[in-house]
Amino acid sequence: MKSIVEEKLVSFKELEQKIFNYVCELGREITRLMLESYDVELASSRDTRQYRDKGKRKMDGVWLNMQDEHHKKMKKQEMKVFTMYEGWDAEKEKQGRSSLVEKTMLAGMEKSTEFHEKREGLLPYNKRGITIPEPKEGILYKGMGIQETQNCTVITLRMKHRRMRWSVRGANNLAKALYRKENKELIETIERYTDGLIFTIQMQKIVETLSAAKAPKKEGKGNPYADVVNAHMPITEAMQTASRKAFKRAFC
Repeated sequence: MKSIVEEKLVSFKELEQKIFNYVCELGREITRLMLESYDVELASSRDTRQYRDKGKRKMDGVWLNMQDEHHKKMKKQEMKVFTMYEGWDAEKEKQGRSSLVEKTMLAGMEKSTEFHEKREGLLPYNKRGITIPEPKEGILYKGMGIQETQNCTVITLRMKHRRMRWSVRGANNLAKALYRKENKELIETIERYTDGLIFTIQMQKIVETLSAAKAPKKEGKGNPYADVVNAHMPITEAMQTASRKAFKRAFC
C-alpha cells in the first residue's frame, strides 16, 4: 500500500477518463465500419434506373491537381465552393428547365474554417431553427442538392480533367474570375482593378480596325464621310466613371 501511494500512480479519475475515451473511440470505429458496409450493400442492391451512385467521394468541393512555384507536382487540394440562392424560377420549371433565382457563388482554396468565415457563416434555414416563409411569386422551393451541379458547370469543367496543375494563388485567382462571372460581377471587378485600362486598349484596337476598313478612297477636298452622328448620346451626360471616360475618349 505504501509503495503504491509513494509512486503517485494514475488516479482513479484519470483512469476512468482514459477508459471512457478508449471505449468511445472503439464505438466510433465499429459504427463507421457498420455504416460503410451498409453503404456498399445499398449501392449494390439499389434500383439503378431510379438511383444514381455518387460514389464515396466528399461533396461540396473540387479536388485539384496542384504544383509549387517551381512547377513541381504536389498532392491534390480541395477548392471549397458555396452557392446561395432564393429558390427556383417557377416559369422555367414549367418549361422543364431548372434555374436558380438570386444565385450568389463563392469559391477559394482556404482552409474550411477560413472559408466559412469568408462566407459570413451563412447556414441553410433548416439548420438555423427557423420556419421558412412562403415563397415569393415566381419562385419555387425544392430540396437541397444543387451544389454538385454548380461545382461542375462553374469550376470543374474549366479547372479539371485537362492535365492541368494549379498553384494556390492561380487557383484562387481563376476561381474568383469564374464565380464573379457567374454572379454577374466580372465587369465591376475588372474595372476596380484596371480602372478601365483593358477596355481602353480593346476599344483603341477596334477604332483602328474600323478606321482602316472605312478609309476614304477618293482624293480631293471635302468631307469624305457621308455618315455624321447627329443623334443624342446619353453617355456624354451620365456620371463619368473610368470606363465611361475611356469609351468617350475612344468613340465620342
